[in-house]
Amino acid sequence: MSIDHLFDHANTRYVIKQLNTINGSLSKIKRTIDHDIMRLHFFKSVDEITRRAFVRDDSALLFSETRNSLDISIDHLLDYLVGRMLTVGWIEVDQDIKSDKEVWTKMFKYYFDEFNISTFLSSRTVKTKYDEIPFEHTWKNGHINFFESVNFDLQKEDTIKNKVRRWAGQIDELKTVGEDLHLYLLANMPDSNDQMSTYISSFYQINRQII
Repeated sequence: MSIDHLFDHANTRYVIKQLNTINGSLSKIKRTIDHDIMRLHFFKSVDEITRRAFVRDDSALLFSETRNSLDISIDHLLDYLVGRMLTVGWIEVDQDIKSDKEVWTKMFKYYFDEFNISTFLSSRTVKTKYDEIPFEHTWKNGHINFFESVNFDLQKEDTIKNKVRRWAGQIDELKTVGEDLHLYLLANMPDSNDQMSTYISSFYQINRQII
């Protein structure tokens, strides 16, 4: 069945091109989630996924009224495709989060408890070249893993950027330790600021392999 069997006067070539673009974006999101073994990245809502898959602009696709053929139900087909193609890591938070500590207690602690990791966690102070840095949640498993909860869902963009820069300084300081350290930032990302979320994610991608 072709697209114009369902929609009158549809530009089939253009629609297929757009669908391929969307499918590519969703495939990248799926690969990110599939490789997130520690389940440290979560989507708060379907809207957050669609904002990454669909480019936000002023355009729209308008078609004629949908026609059902004799051998297909659009509703059933949609349910089937969603179940087959869409995977979501999703945390629902029913309370406001205002501090780094609340990111841990309200978002992530449950999952560490669920996978029996919490029993292995302990506090630790790391002595660097110039300072001593305390960490509340660490796990030594061949190398030392640090799980730091961070709230980036702040009102002012300058405050978010300053917090990112402070973490950049702390990462640079950890590089002076001289042993294999793995730092995981358990972040509560800005809820309605895609630009800041991209800024933070780009920073993380650049620095994730440093220590």
